[in-house]
Parts: sequence; structure tokens; C-alpha cells
Amino acid sequence: MYMPELELKHWKLDSDAQQITWLVFDKADARFNVLSVEVLSELNRVLEHLKQNRPRALVIKSAKPAGFCAGADVEEFRHLRNREQALEYINMAQQVFDRLE
Repeated sequence: MYMPELELKHWKLDSDAQQITWLVFDKADARFNVLSVEVLSELNRVLEHLKQNRPRALVIKSAKPAGFCAGADVEEFRHLRNREQALEYINMAQQVFDRLE
């Protein structure tokens, strides 16, 4: 299932003959996978696409040999200006994971 309309940088999406979709997490230009705003935004777009084009099953895995995900991208924390912005980031991440659930 090639989906050029998604233009993914950190995720790879493919389907096999059994209609099982494989979603591979591979943060670009990074040794480890971490959750950034960009990564979560892409995941949200992928989930919207999958909602419209339901696969038989979804398998999520990492392309990194060190593990699936090291957690949040702490470098992004430096750019938070206030508590409200931090809460907005947390809420956005939680909404994406709720959608995945």
C-alpha cells in the first residue's frame, strides 16, 4: 500500500498480501526513535488514513536496532515558553495515543 499523499518522514507504511498493514517507526536523522511534535503529527495523519482505509490488522514496529522508542524528544522541551504550551503538547500527544487505542 503505497501512499504518497501522506509524505512521511519518520514512519513507513506498507501492506502485505493478507491486508496486514505494517507501520515502521524510523525517526529521520536520529540514532534513536523519540517522540517529537513532528513524529506525533505524522502518526496522527497515518491514523486518519488508516481510519479511512481500515486494514485487516496493524503491526507497529521500530526500524532502530536499539528499541522501539526512547521517550519524548527532550530537546523540544527547551522551546516551551510556559505551562500552557507544555500542557498543549501533552494533550496533543495523548490525543494521538487515544486515537491509536
